[in-house]
Amino acid sequence: MSDCLCVCVCVPVCICGADVEGAEQSVLEGTDFQQLDVSAVVMECDRHDEEKDRRKRDILEANGFECQEVERNCFCKHVSFTPSAMPAESQLYPSYRDAAPKLHH
Repeated sequence: MSDCLCVCVCVPVCICGADVEGAEQSVLEGTDFQQLDVSAVVMECDRHDEEKDRRKRDILEANGFECQEVERNCFCKHVSFTPSAMPAESQLYPSYRDAAPKLHH
């Protein structure tokens, strides 16, 4: 898996979503996180098999991620990740101040 990702991924990956029908642990075990620059991983941790969910979190935590469960998902952020500030405007989106609904008192 790592060889495939290294060929395909040439830039840092912000969020990697792992939804592989219960095979997340195998994918994580086959991933060389030293070769990939991944900021965050999102995967299902549905509590049907809590031991399997723990093993998936353990793999990520051993590779520098901090994991947290939210409902039926695990959100794991790499400890080196620092979010950048969102620009006030871009060519794709107008200023949020202009697009926000006006509140009348």
